[in-house]
Amino acid sequence: MKAHDVRHLTRCRGCNRLGLRFDMIEHNGSWHGRCVFEAIGEGVLALPLAERNKLTIADVGVPMMRRLLDAR
Repeated sequence: MKAHDVRHLTRCRGCNRLGLRFDMIEHNGSWHGRCVFEAIGEGVLALPLAERNKLTIADVGVPMMRRLLDAR
C-alpha cells in the first residue's frame, strides 16, 4: 500500500475493518470478499460480474469458486 492509497480506505460492513475501496465488494455498502460470502453465502452468484470477479479462492473456497467460474 502506498501513502496515496490512504484516501481510498473504507470500512467493511461485515467486520468494520478498513480495506481498499477498489478491492472491496459493493453490496449495500463495501464488504471484504470473505465477509460478504459469510453474510450472503450462495447469494454471491447473483452479484454483478464485476463484483464477482473481485472474489478470491481464499474468500469463498474451491467448490464455490468453481461455481463462480462456471457462471461466467
